[in-house]
Amino acid sequence: MLKESCERCNGFLKIESELGEGTTVNCFFERDNIDRAPLGNMGDTIMTIINSLDNCEFLYSHITDEGNFEISTSYMKEVLETDDLRDNVTLLWIRDYVNENLQSISNF
Repeated sequence: MLKESCERCNGFLKIESELGEGTTVNCFFERDNIDRAPLGNMGDTIMTIINSLDNCEFLYSHITDEGNFEISTSYMKEVLETDDLRDNVTLLWIRDYVNENLQSISNF
């Protein structure tokens, strides 16, 4: 479904995986394409993903014409000085941090 969503919007899906190294999923969408579904609440989405991770590195990168935003679990652990990002206060901070930064690179 993700691949079809990308292609419907003149974009593409690229998945690279290496045993023992990890998997990278890149999704590209034509931003102003009429068929592109609304992004939704990425703060909630990333908060949920991080809450479900167990000993994995997660990196989210979002690029627009207005700028880019990138966040990773290793960066958050360093900034928050913790090894566990799954407590309620931290998860809510992650959600708000993501939403604030995405708003700063959006033109709407």
